[in-house]
Amino acid sequence: MRAQLFPNVVIVGGGPAGLLAALLLGQRGVPTTVLEREADTPGGGLSTRSYSIVLKETRGIKALAAAGKHVVEAAKQHSLPRSAMIFLDGVTGAETILPKREEMMVFSRPGLVQFLEEELQKLSNDNTDDIVTIRKGVLVTSIKMNCDDKNNDDNTVISIHFKDKDNEKEEILTATHLIGADGKWSQVRQTFTDDQFLDTSFSIRTEPSFGISIMCPSVPEGLRSDGTYILKPIHADCNFYIIGAPIATGECSVSIVCYDETVEKYPWMEPPSSSQRGTTANTWANDATTNSNCENDDDEGDGDDDDDEGNDEGGGGFATATETTTLAEHLAQLLQDEAPYFYNAIGREVLNNARINRRVRWVESTSTSISTAAKNHCEGEEKNIISYASSNGRIVLIGDSAHAVTPSLGDGCNLALESAVELLIHSLSCPTNKNKEEDTNDVNHNVVTIEDLTEAFRRYGISRPPQVRPIQLRSAQSSRLPKKN
Repeated sequence: MRAQLFPNVVIVGGGPAGLLAALLLGQRGVPTTVLEREADTPGGGLSTRSYSIVLKETRGIKALAAAGKHVVEAAKQHSLPRSAMIFLDGVTGAETILPKREEMMVFSRPGLVQFLEEELQKLSNDNTDDIVTIRKGVLVTSIKMNCDDKNNDDNTVISIHFKDKDNEKEEILTATHLIGADGKWSQVRQTFTDDQFLDTSFSIRTEPSFGISIMCPSVPEGLRSDGTYILKPIHADCNFYIIGAPIATGECSVSIVCYDETVEKYPWMEPPSSSQRGTTANTWANDATTNSNCENDDDEGDGDDDDDEGNDEGGGGFATATETTTLAEHLAQLLQDEAPYFYNAIGREVLNNARINRRVRWVESTSTSISTAAKNHCEGEEKNIISYASSNGRIVLIGDSAHAVTPSLGDGCNLALESAVELLIHSLSCPTNKNKEEDTNDVNHNVVTIEDLTEAFRRYGISRPPQVRPIQLRSAQSSRLPKKN
């Protein structure tokens, strides 16, 4: 049988990283299908949470620019500028303003997803063929790779089995390449780690911090829409701080960032365990049980990073009430005591939508072995190399699937978008492309072959971990309460 020459790609996960990867591949004429778990129902899934995502000039905005300057200009219409960090006195309301040193754009998460979907629609409108297809409300049930030689097989076919959430009808897609952009609990990663197609092992690490999320329907009076507000309590031994972040929807995302040491002083703040959902304002239990009607309790829905400003880890299910005092009442008393100006600014009513999230987590990767095919793309004698790609170069992980970080530094979505671009940059610099006459700086002009994309996956898989690992470690360290001298 003659080997297929040109690739077709399936991306599991329709978050920002998956959609940007689809846009970049579509611009180069690579047929791509995105499978997204959440349906198009307003307010219906975790991926519709309106927490803020801050894209930084040096990472996230630069990543968007890889798809064209017009994409960055369009992004400005869907976001707010972030020009200052403002330290707010919780008693007097006095402000200390620190101007930002780089351009920043603030999106709500669903706003960023919607923007990228619109860019994909524009791409479709400019082409006679549907280069990129998005399937929403589908659940991937299994993934299989058909190849005899895991290191080298030009006839490799990947089969993705999935079901529509509405009718439960099973369908199968086949692809030459697969991108896992499906979050911390990535099924793509799990499937191919179990089947030993990935030479790297991954584990979920938990840090001793968590957040209490509150969404204000509007920016509190007296606060700027272009600033990130930081507020500390009156008493330092409270061991928490507050972040307020206006977003493009006109709302204001508020996160109370807490530590395990905070719970020692306020036991009612105890976060849910990893198997439980977030505790909401009107339900209460330290030993919470999950409402059977809740959606999947994955942190991210479709998974990127996504909780960039504040500490928004975990889903919003319901717990069983066992105490008469609600979370909202506890928070009202706490804020009146420790940040009365801020409490008066946001009002008592918004505390009814507060939610305690699970402790923050990140994905740590370690090398288990390294294939001969992967070694050929490495310099030096090092053998214990971490890779985000399968040894045969047909599967790759981007975003939280590969390198989830804690939200403390605000780099989750920035790194995820950057990884999508790194993947395409490496495909442009593959040896198989070097002798092409087209301008390799124009993503619209190169014809991508299976060999090109396979080489790109391998190169990205090995080069990306050293770039993100230091950021992961700094982010984890920043999620721990600083030691007092």
